[in-house]
Amino acid sequence: TGSLIIVANHQSNFDPPIIGTIMNDRPSKGIARKTLLDSKLLGAYISAFGVIAIKRGESDMVAIRKAIQELKEGRCVMIFPEGTRTKTGEMGEFQRGFWLLVKKSKAAVLPIGIDGAFDAYPMGSRPKLRGWIEAAAGEPITAEELLIKGEEDGIAFVRSKVEALMLRCRENISQRRSK
Repeated sequence: TGSLIIVANHQSNFDPPIIGTIMNDRPSKGIARKTLLDSKLLGAYISAFGVIAIKRGESDMVAIRKAIQELKEGRCVMIFPEGTRTKTGEMGEFQRGFWLLVKKSKAAVLPIGIDGAFDAYPMGSRPKLRGWIEAAAGEPITAEELLIKGEEDGIAFVRSKVEALMLRCRENISQRRSK
């Protein structure tokens, strides 16, 4: 219950619906780059889910305010702090945008790790529609716990939680393949 910032690694275009299956009892609005809305089909699809469009590479305070308002009303916001899908399958550095949401909303953070989605649908290719994809949600982390750590350590802490979940998923997929 209550507001929640869903923080996950970003391997492919499959990631938002994968998170949606995990969080089926807690609908969320995802934060996505504004240019995704330029595509008629994709734009209509993600708009139907109430995406919060953000201008990449700049401080988009309108989008930040929309996300904070969602959180203040007790809802969930989904964000991929790497800022883009991975090009290698490995997790990138986290940008500070989600930290601003934590700081301003005092919402808890739910780390989610995803693996296998990159292999099934790497950036710049068509989906393979085969393979194993696994996702795992960790324990929510209170805003208070993160804010005490400070920005740099708080971001690193959340990133480490997401990475541990992703690596656990990777190990589970590896075990499944070896059977």
